[in-house]
Amino acid sequence: MWCICLLTVLSSLLYMQTVHAQWQKVTYNELNGLQNGLVKAICSDSLGFMWMATDDGLIRFDGTNFLQLEDELPSYYVKNVFTTSTGKTLATTDLGLVRVHTIPNNPSVELLIRGDNYASDTLMWYPKSIFESIDKKVWVCDNHAIYKLDSSLKILNRYQFSERDLPTNFQRSFAILEDPVLGVYAFSEAGYLYKYNSVQDTFKEVPLLGTNERINHAFFFKGKIIVATQSGVMEIILNKYGTEILSKKLIMPISASYIEKYNDEEWIAGAWNDGVYKVRVLKDEYLLEKMDFIKQKVVSSVFIDDSQNIWLATDNGAIYLKEQYFSAPYQKKANGYIQSIIEDDGKVIFTNGNTIFFCESETNHLLDEWTIPQQDGIVLRMIRIEEEYWFATNLGDFLVYSLEGKFLRKIECSEYGGAIYDVAYSPKYGLWYLQDHSGLYNLHRMQYPSSYDRSKGVEGKINTLEIIDGQLYLGGNTDEAYFYKFNDKTQKFDNLSKPVAVKRNVSIGVNDFVKDGDDFYFATNFGLATHTEDSLVECKVNNLNLGAVKAVVQDHRDKNVFWLTNSNGIVRIENWKDFLVFDEISGLPSKTMIYRGILLSEHDEIWVGTASGVGVSKKIVSIQATPAPIFTSIKNSIFNFNSQDRPEIPKSSYIEFEFASLSYPGNLIQYKIRYNQGEWKNLGWTNKFIVSGLKTGKYTLELMAKQTGEYHWSKPSRFYFVVSERWYRTWYGILGAFSVLFGGIFIVFKLYDEKNQHDKEILEKLVSERTEEVKQKNKILSNRELILKKQVSKFMNLNNVLEGKQKEMEEQLDYAHSLQSVVLPSTEKLNKYCQDSFVLFIPKQTVSGDFYWEKTFETTEVVISYYVVGDSIGHGIPGVIQSIIGLNMLNQVVHDHKVKTNEILEQMDAKLYEIAEKDPTMIGMDLVVLRVTKTADDIKVEFSGAKRPLFYIEEGQLFEVKGTRRAIGNEPQHVKAKGFKVHEMSFKKNTLLYLTSNGYYDQFNFKEKRIGISKFRDLLTGLSDINQLSEQKKWLNDYYLKWKGKAEQIDDITILGLKL
Repeated sequence: MWCICLLTVLSSLLYMQTVHAQWQKVTYNELNGLQNGLVKAICSDSLGFMWMATDDGLIRFDGTNFLQLEDELPSYYVKNVFTTSTGKTLATTDLGLVRVHTIPNNPSVELLIRGDNYASDTLMWYPKSIFESIDKKVWVCDNHAIYKLDSSLKILNRYQFSERDLPTNFQRSFAILEDPVLGVYAFSEAGYLYKYNSVQDTFKEVPLLGTNERINHAFFFKGKIIVATQSGVMEIILNKYGTEILSKKLIMPISASYIEKYNDEEWIAGAWNDGVYKVRVLKDEYLLEKMDFIKQKVVSSVFIDDSQNIWLATDNGAIYLKEQYFSAPYQKKANGYIQSIIEDDGKVIFTNGNTIFFCESETNHLLDEWTIPQQDGIVLRMIRIEEEYWFATNLGDFLVYSLEGKFLRKIECSEYGGAIYDVAYSPKYGLWYLQDHSGLYNLHRMQYPSSYDRSKGVEGKINTLEIIDGQLYLGGNTDEAYFYKFNDKTQKFDNLSKPVAVKRNVSIGVNDFVKDGDDFYFATNFGLATHTEDSLVECKVNNLNLGAVKAVVQDHRDKNVFWLTNSNGIVRIENWKDFLVFDEISGLPSKTMIYRGILLSEHDEIWVGTASGVGVSKKIVSIQATPAPIFTSIKNSIFNFNSQDRPEIPKSSYIEFEFASLSYPGNLIQYKIRYNQGEWKNLGWTNKFIVSGLKTGKYTLELMAKQTGEYHWSKPSRFYFVVSERWYRTWYGILGAFSVLFGGIFIVFKLYDEKNQHDKEILEKLVSERTEEVKQKNKILSNRELILKKQVSKFMNLNNVLEGKQKEMEEQLDYAHSLQSVVLPSTEKLNKYCQDSFVLFIPKQTVSGDFYWEKTFETTEVVISYYVVGDSIGHGIPGVIQSIIGLNMLNQVVHDHKVKTNEILEQMDAKLYEIAEKDPTMIGMDLVVLRVTKTADDIKVEFSGAKRPLFYIEEGQLFEVKGTRRAIGNEPQHVKAKGFKVHEMSFKKNTLLYLTSNGYYDQFNFKEKRIGISKFRDLLTGLSDINQLSEQKKWLNDYYLKWKGKAEQIDDITILGLKL
């Protein structure tokens, strides 16, 4: 069976997509279309599709759509998927090895080696890992044997191992590894090492040092064997022949499941129960760095694709990680608005206004922090002058410090104006600065402000000043005076402004400028501009609307490259043709940039100040071509055109195209098309398009794609087709049709006339014979008609009575539903004493046996809230009666804030037993009871459950607290004697609590497969990335409806979510 699930295309809705430090993370799980979240392995095929081995078949992903291969496989349980260097994609299932023919539109599966559930000499026994050696041999491992295949996938040999090598891990058997010099080795999961002898075509054991360890993964690195075991990662050194172990030592204390080389200096290690680590490989040691932003604990394998993107196979879906160009290394220290960034003697210095941070440029190591006294104001600009640091503040003063951080003096300029927002210094000109409300100043003798106004050639407000090549320049704020240069001879400023040849609605404002040879480039409030011989013109780049530009620098490594900032983030422009935009998805703390806050350091790093901290990039930009799109489906309602060359379609018909550019994440790819070398039409982010309404003729459709970030437009993919008129709409078709029609009419009329004469004679004879017979039977029928009329009249009266009863019953059910809605608490009431909440309440019938309840006691010092979710026996009218009884009893039992949760359950049990004394089996409830105590300092929760658990998510991790295995109502005395357990917990703010009945995860689909408690836990874990609880409710409801399909709802459903 093929099953296609479409993935939403916008990153904010589609995937759970987030940015952490220098990593972009996208999670693909059941909440966004992945058919099964238990992912065991991931690989890419020769076309670029991603394949996932899951417990429900093989799943192909093109960046937007998931395509499931299930019934074609010998077993649904897929353990591994692997693509060889020759482009063949293989997968191991519990019942054999298969090859996947990875064509774009209709991939198929071919069984290569059959498997069995029992050990056999002829069939595979739970095959697992796949490995390709340097000579292109393929090695496939099952529980007790290794198969060697040639590049055409024919079996060359089978190597049987002993019983001691049998695995205890469902996902591992043998780990194959290879060194270019020493050759191929195999580690059994039981911990034994074997070396392959190519001459004798056998495996020979290599004696171990010490006791055996359970092996998860192994590989060679610079002649050493790195082994991931259950107790840690080991480093093994062999002798020069590879036949003896010389040393073995523990290098990492983690239970790694899989380790993959990321680059020459870094590895990525997944763990069975502790998430993911990045390993830095140094000369004599290995440094572990926990990737804490990945909340999934169980990571089965790691895959690095050709673009150096990381894919993690976890028990809660697949995770895509992309290393970003920018990182935010100082977020814990400075995550607010950055005022200024400068470079000085190998150090980069930046400030958030309150603290000055000194960082080593090459390593980004934080060297020192200087705190500015609060009474001295906020530092807006910084500059080094000889052996001193000068800090300009919002109070209009300069704070002068020594290079060691000692405060020396304050230069008070506040009497002349407000904040000092830009400064420049040279030994020739001294210190110049710009001050709010007063303008441009020179600090005479570094102490006395001297104003430069209209009398010195300066008109209007000045936004920025810069000393370039020993000359002082100003950037202004009017069309007539936006650019000045200081004249040494006249000691005045010359106006270098030229007429502005740019249409706009506002006067020009120059925010920054840079010089390139004899040319100046201006960052203005309408874009980037430059001078021509007689005017100022805008620097245009195709498909790029810059808007207001806040800063600009020229790349000293490549004079054809400019870096600038605007409202979209950082923009890199090359040769005024190619451009890249970097924002939060690229790793920046924020895309809101500060003015004149971009720095290209002497160590070739880009530093930028944002409204949420500093962004730093050490990476060299390399623009790649987006992969050419692949047509995954070309069809209409009648035909599939994927395999056809130049198909012909009628003018009145259509073709529907689906396509994918296999670059990830796929939700950030835009497309454009054109016909017959015409104008390109932008499709935006959609990967579907319908062609219709074209004139007759031959057509070439071209499709191009562009991934967001460091990518060019792809090469075009082409599809050729012909649009023609249907034959019956042509003149010869119409003429032929009329000829056939008239000829047919004549023949039919002739035959009909002859047959009519013959039939007339026969009918006359029959009529005379039958007339008499009819007269006799008519008398009998008349009597029977009278009897039938009487019976019909009785049935009609009975039906009218039943319809009336049914209508009355429906009205009663609707009224009962209205009554139940009144007694259940509203969302507003639930939200009054918690940050946010949702209730997913889906009755099986019009009314529900489930119910939820809230009651709060508030004092000046403490707020105590009770929350209950109940699940009564039965549905419909019997269920709602019990739910009303339960709500009434809760109101009686919880009479003040001192009642404990276990006391509530005990009193409910006693009252319910009294009500149902005649027949206790007819009534009963499962309950979740919470008592939430909130003070100004902390939040404490008491929980008791009658056969129901409490789920909660704290810091992205899901926890489950079991309730007592005892229901309310009809339980034996020895069960009641256990009592109800009280769980007391303290929670942090923003903790998520979930109170549920069992109706959600007991629901079956059309395959009679239950959601189950395990999958429900995975769904709740996936919700941790969704902040709004209303969105969580929507996800749960959508998943439930998709799972149920046309199957019948089997129980009432209630899920109460609370955010503390």
